[in-house]
Amino acid sequence: MYYLCDQRGSAHNARAFANECAQALDDVQPAVDTFAEAFQYLTRRVDGPFLVALDEFSYLVDEDDTIPSVFQRIVDDVLRDTQISLVLLGSSISMMEEGVLSYESPLYGRRSGQWRLEPLTIGDASGFLPAYTPVDLIRAYSVVGGVPAYLDQFDLGAGVFENIEAHVLSKGAFLYEEPEFLLR
Repeated sequence: MYYLCDQRGSAHNARAFANECAQALDDVQPAVDTFAEAFQYLTRRVDGPFLVALDEFSYLVDEDDTIPSVFQRIVDDVLRDTQISLVLLGSSISMMEEGVLSYESPLYGRRSGQWRLEPLTIGDASGFLPAYTPVDLIRAYSVVGGVPAYLDQFDLGAGVFENIEAHVLSKGAFLYEEPEFLLR
């Protein structure tokens, strides 16, 4: 089960997550107000291995700094004797390190692993631009690197220079202000 958190708070996200679980399990929507209740519902409905991925977990922590302790209880009490695996994802590296992985976090010591995703290699990036010659692939990679969202902006039917003009140098394009944003 994959769920993308948003900034509308933990109660809204818990209800939306539980509703998506119910849809995936072909069940009626449960009446839940918290993530603990949502995971209790899930443990009653799932038997055997099950993976839950909560993306942009940092939104939950930003809105409610008690969320790490809520998930500490979920991991320790609700999921303890189940085969449900919980994956917390976040694009804010500092929040994930401080709010989830640090010694001060209630979730400290509960992880079974962690991955810091690195940019794709040029070989992996070639899968996004399969029609490009090696020279054009190097040119494109030199501009957008190995970030999948950046590579995905390029139009497969256009050449490298047309893509740079349309998706990097044109005002309003997704990548136009990205260099300045990254530097800030």
